Amino acid sequence: MTDVESHPDAWDEAAVRLVEQWADTADPGALDAAITLLRHAVDAGSGDRSRYLSHLGSALSYRHQLAGDADSLRAAIDAYREALASAPARPGLLSNLGEALTRWFEYTDDADVIGEAVSMLRASTAATASSSPHYAGRLSNLGTALARCFERTADSSLLTESIQTHERAIEAGTEDRAGQAALHANLANALVLAFRHAEAAGRLGEAVSEYRRAAVLLPTGHPHTAGLLAALGSALVEVSLNDGDGAELVEALAVLRAAVAAAAATPADLPASLAELATALRVLFTVRGDATACWSQTCPANPRMGEIPPRIPPIGTGSWPGWSRRSEQQSHCAQDWMRCAMASASSARTCGWRSTCRRPTPRSAR
Repeated sequence: MTDVESHPDAWDEAAVRLVEQWADTADPGALDAAITLLRHAVDAGSGDRSRYLSHLGSALSYRHQLAGDADSLRAAIDAYREALASAPARPGLLSNLGEALTRWFEYTDDADVIGEAVSMLRASTAATASSSPHYAGRLSNLGTALARCFERTADSSLLTESIQTHERAIEAGTEDRAGQAALHANLANALVLAFRHAEAAGRLGEAVSEYRRAAVLLPTGHPHTAGLLAALGSALVEVSLNDGDGAELVEALAVLRAAVAAAAATPADLPASLAELATALRVLFTVRGDATACWSQTCPANPRMGEIPPRIPPIGTGSWPGWSRRSEQQSHCAQDWMRCAMASASSARTCGWRSTCRRPTPRSAR
């Protein structure tokens, strides 16, 4: 294409189409090609360089979500900052930079980083009309940053504001199904925090409901699928441990198996998905003391597989079940999954991925 080869505007337009192609197909090659074109556009030194930098920042940010590459996230932040230097009044850029800084906080645990993110996201939402199609996504980004700030400071008012902000985002809504799914998932993440840290028992059930809504909305094959399913599966495990009757644990295993399978398209989500599956297997071993989970399709390499029962009987409050040879197999299966998760995390860390106890947070609609 002559135009693509000769003018930065054409490179930028082609890159935007490639990013859309990646969103539809999860093809990392399309995203890499878009980044290459956008770098050419930025380096050309002509045209709307601020726009090219903004698009480059977004493409690099998506690559970080796909592969967990910290270098891509750092480069995205640099591109957003450079774009803002020449266009400081753009609320979209403020939101994108704030959201990227929120994720950078996962690596640094630096209070200044998350404080800057919250400040930028407050400014972005204040400068965005409530009728804007971007308003809901920017509110959700702010809600996520507030939740992270709560984790750093233990200021409960920040968590309350986070939940309220996410609820406002859902009320505002977006016509994009993936974007709406992100709004529900981000609220669910904040509700899980409330359950864990604020002794709000009812919040866990609300979180599961929000994750379910997100899962229904998210298009098949979307890059956020693995992270969302891992979060839903983890929440179902917690329900089973707190007030469930065992059915939630069976569902959690199925959901987490699906998360591991979906993570083939987003390697950054594989360690968390495997770790959550290992946790679910260990819980099943603890409450049942048998190897039925290990013999399911959860461990496809195990030649002794059988079928998981469709429902686990209610878990009593008596003594724990005794160990048996089948129990040992179940325990070893969970340990194998954990070793696999640790190996995946170790491999990912070589390209900048850092493990975290925080749940994945799908990126909100722009």
